[in-house]
Amino acid sequence: MGARLVAAAMSATWSHLGNRDRLVLVAMSLTALDTAKGDLEAGRYYGGHGYLSVALTGADDDLGRQAVKRAVAALIKAGAITRIGEAEGRFMRATYRISTGQPMLVTDDAGPAEPVENVVPLRRVGVS
Repeated sequence: MGARLVAAAMSATWSHLGNRDRLVLVAMSLTALDTAKGDLEAGRYYGGHGYLSVALTGADDDLGRQAVKRAVAALIKAGAITRIGEAEGRFMRATYRISTGQPMLVTDDAGPAEPVENVVPLRRVGVS
């Protein structure tokens, strides 16, 4: 499923995240697709908070769902995910875009995060 997304979530770029937040990010990445398949877009998490609660605490209960909500808020602030669809109604689930391949710079103000270019130019060694 999302082996590339999981690899990105486990990269040093996201090592500043707390254990809870990173586990939720990995669980989301595991169920999302690396590449689009039919109507399903790549890098989208549709699984809902119940699955994440079980992955995080072993049970789908209020305590687990509150922990998931805190983790999701931290992941949004860090720029690892973006909410692209709100849960509407009893059986609807929020949808998130996993953007671990595009690190974001979180600023001190309340404004949106800004993209960061993390490409280091390659230097040839021993070439004249």
